[in-house]
Amino acid sequence: MSLLDFSGLRASLWPGPHCRRGQARTQVDWRGRLTADHDSIVCWVEDLGVGGARLGVPHRLRGGGTPVLTIDGIGRFPCRIVWRGRGDYGVAFLEPPAELARHLGTWLPVGDAASAA
Repeated sequence: MSLLDFSGLRASLWPGPHCRRGQARTQVDWRGRLTADHDSIVCWVEDLGVGGARLGVPHRLRGGGTPVLTIDGIGRFPCRIVWRGRGDYGVAFLEPPAELARHLGTWLPVGDAASAA
């Protein structure tokens, strides 16, 4: 595991053996906000990869439409909720991988950032 620190944002790179999705994920601990229509909830981005992220959420998002994940200090990312657990969501990013790599490349697992570019 390696620990990165960029402008107060911390991330731990974990190899993918625990990963079920075929893409490596970077474990992070970032504050964010998930918004849909007129509802918005504070969330914690727990891990992310070029395809999506796992979010810790205090309660369900009640808005419809396309959710947008805003990560403090990084950017806004349209997404779709692909699973809901007890206190967490899995989201898939809607932007093309190359666009995500432009915003998140520093934090993506090395292979994902390079293959997306």
